[in-house]
Amino acid sequence: MYITSKIKPLVLALVLLLGMLAAPAAPQAAGCAWIYAGVGKPLNNTTSNNPTGGNTELCRKAFLLSFNQTTGVADWVMERLSASALSGDADRSFSHFKSDPDLAGGPALSDYRGSGYDRGHLAPAADMKWDQRAMDQSFYLSNIAPQVGAGFNRGIWARLEAKIRGWTRTKGDIIVITGPVYYDYRPVIGGRVVVPDAYFKIIYAPADGRALAFLMPNRRITAPALTPHQVTIDALEVLTGYDFFNTLPVTLEDRLESETGPLWP
Repeated sequence: MYITSKIKPLVLALVLLLGMLAAPAAPQAAGCAWIYAGVGKPLNNTTSNNPTGGNTELCRKAFLLSFNQTTGVADWVMERLSASALSGDADRSFSHFKSDPDLAGGPALSDYRGSGYDRGHLAPAADMKWDQRAMDQSFYLSNIAPQVGAGFNRGIWARLEAKIRGWTRTKGDIIVITGPVYYDYRPVIGGRVVVPDAYFKIIYAPADGRALAFLMPNRRITAPALTPHQVTIDALEVLTGYDFFNTLPVTLEDRLESETGPLWP
C-alpha cells in the first residue's frame, strides 16, 4: 500500500510507540518491597574489600538482588521465606541455567563452562517449590556465583541452606540475605566473572527478634559443623561494606548485629 510522505512519520511514530508498550520493563526493586518490609534493603555506605560499580537491582518473584557489573556476581540476594513457600509442585528439572533476560551484558553460560566451579545458587532453587516461575528465575545467572563443588556447594553450604528451610518450617517467617566476600586473591572465569573468596548468609527471624550470620570460605570444607563459621553481622558489614537491617529500631539492630547466639533448634 502506498503511504504519502506526510503519513509516513505518523506511522513510524505509532510503530515505535507500540514497540515501547510491548517491550517488557526491567523488574524494579519496589515490586519486592514485601521482602524487605520492616528491615530495609542492604545499603552500600562504606569502603570494603568488595569491588563496587554498576550495581543493578532486580526484583524476582521470590527474591531481590543487587547485581554487580564489575564482578559479574550479585553483591547480595534477599529472600523472605515462609513455611508454605517450601512445598509445591515446582520442578527444578524443568528449569535451566540461562543469562538474565533483564541484565544487558550479564554473565553467560560460556563464562562458567570448563571453569571447574559449580554454578551455585545464591537464592536456593529448593526455596522456590511453591511456584515454577520463581524456580525458573532462580536459575538466571544473575542469581548464580562460582562455587567450589565437592565439600562446599554440594557439602556444607547445602547443609546450611537445608537448616534454614528447617528453621523456616518452625518459625514461619525468615529473612535471608546471601552474598559474596572478596579478599586479595580474585581469579576470574570467562573473562568477566570474579570468583569470591568466601560467602555469607544472614538469617533473621522477626517473630523471635533473633539473627544468625555465617561466613564460609569458598573451598572444600570437610568438617560438617556450622558453628565454627558463625560470625557477627557487624563483622560482615565491615567485610562487605553493606549496612544490613538499616530500618530496624536502632537498639534492636545493634543487638542483632553484635550477637552470635547458639543455633536454633
